[in-house]
Amino acid sequence: MLLGLVSCDKFLDVMPDNRTELDSADKIRRLLVTAYPSVDYLYFNELMSDNNENLGDNNPYTDVIFDQIYSWSDVTEDWFGCPAWVWENCYRAIASANQALLTMEEKGGAEALDCQAEMAEALMCRAFSHFILVNTFCMNYNPETSETDLGVPYMTRSETTLNPKYERGTVAEVYRHIDEDIQAALPYISDAYYKVPQYHFTKKAANAFAARFYLFYEKWAEAEKYADAALGAIPQLRDLKKFSTITRDFDAWCDQFISPSEKANLLMLGANSIYGRSYCVGATYCGKYTHTRYTANNEDFYASNIWGGASYYMSPSQYSGNNYDKVTIWRINEHAKIVDPVAETVTPFMFFPALTIDETLLVRAEARVLLGKYEAAAEDLTLWMQNNVKTDMVLTPEKILAFYEDPIVKYDDDGNPIRESKYATWDNSTIKKHLNPSFYIGAENGLRECMIQCVLGFRRIEGFALGLRWWDVKRYGIEIWRRTMGSNGAPARLDDMLLKDDPRRAIQLPREVIDAGLTPNPRNK
Repeated sequence: MLLGLVSCDKFLDVMPDNRTELDSADKIRRLLVTAYPSVDYLYFNELMSDNNENLGDNNPYTDVIFDQIYSWSDVTEDWFGCPAWVWENCYRAIASANQALLTMEEKGGAEALDCQAEMAEALMCRAFSHFILVNTFCMNYNPETSETDLGVPYMTRSETTLNPKYERGTVAEVYRHIDEDIQAALPYISDAYYKVPQYHFTKKAANAFAARFYLFYEKWAEAEKYADAALGAIPQLRDLKKFSTITRDFDAWCDQFISPSEKANLLMLGANSIYGRSYCVGATYCGKYTHTRYTANNEDFYASNIWGGASYYMSPSQYSGNNYDKVTIWRINEHAKIVDPVAETVTPFMFFPALTIDETLLVRAEARVLLGKYEAAAEDLTLWMQNNVKTDMVLTPEKILAFYEDPIVKYDDDGNPIRESKYATWDNSTIKKHLNPSFYIGAENGLRECMIQCVLGFRRIEGFALGLRWWDVKRYGIEIWRRTMGSNGAPARLDDMLLKDDPRRAIQLPREVIDAGLTPNPRNK
């Protein structure tokens, strides 16, 4: 018996498998590579937004999952980029971050291992994945409702029990936890040990994420503060003029857009995905729901805009013909990731910029509008505009107001002015839609609201194919339509409408998660 106990003790002194013990800063760094979510949340963000129309019988190429996502239905399919993948991959990344933090704690703290920078990276990664989760599976942050709106479980420890039970908490609780992690991380973020900085939370990337988070959290001063830190004195915007010198080729343009050498790309992520073959190129694959010429001509790229007839440096591409009608920008390509070199099997893979200097500039512009700093906001908007389109125009609050407010076109019999509304309707698209945020933006056609319209219009172009428009739709309570396009390319039938407080703005939890005991998102009967 004594021999058996001694033998057992010796056996337990040995790792039961080939996992590496995390006993150094270097090993923790290697673990943190897996603390970034490797998942495509762009596809369903784009499909749910107003960037897409239903081509109806004009294009038969679709699948059940695309039908469900486009119609804001509960998703039952399991495929690349489905909500279940986002849930699983984000929590897997969070588990890696938590394991790194737990190891530091068990070894006497980050200072004992001389890995304060690694601690900061783990906290930022944990905050970032929870940010994606809460903005995917929950209603947008709203100080009037978020104390009761269902959140997602905020995981701060690695799971050690079998079949644990979790509570969703509230959106407000998730935002408070993200806030705490960001504040704990920022003082210790370091760029010192990154070989390829764009794949990590550098100081610029961390501040850019903080700026976006506080914008969503409705803390405008903090959003401006962290945007300032990310942008620096002279923002290094994407060199869009370079695209005028590159051969107009899909692969070449996409490679340049996602290049780690592009200083505007602050944080690059990768994911198994078919997004590149379907959204940023003119293929008919899954082409039933797409960004049409009608949308481009009336709502974004080619719509009458404040810069007049100036053209883009990185111009959109148009595709038309039998079965499809599409306008897109060459940004995201598909790569082949080797799964088994012996069997020569591969899986589709993509890289995309999750945080950029250009978007952060528009985060600051929006925060400045909401702080009442209209002149400074106009300067940011001018900088973005002149980098994207060939114009020397300088924007001012007065010019923005004059362009976006509704014009007086005639007078009634009593001499009262009648305005012709620029706001879009389901059968008449424009660049301007009614906004219904929880925060104050002033009266419609007022200076504050018009400047926000300008910011959102620029953000829609900047965030095209990057999933940002859907989050703006949620934040500003923008009501959007589902309409079938006719053979002439214009809206022919109204099929559905997403109202400002529609519960479908929160994607339903994966079925497996609900079956495990988590409360599902409410749905209208």
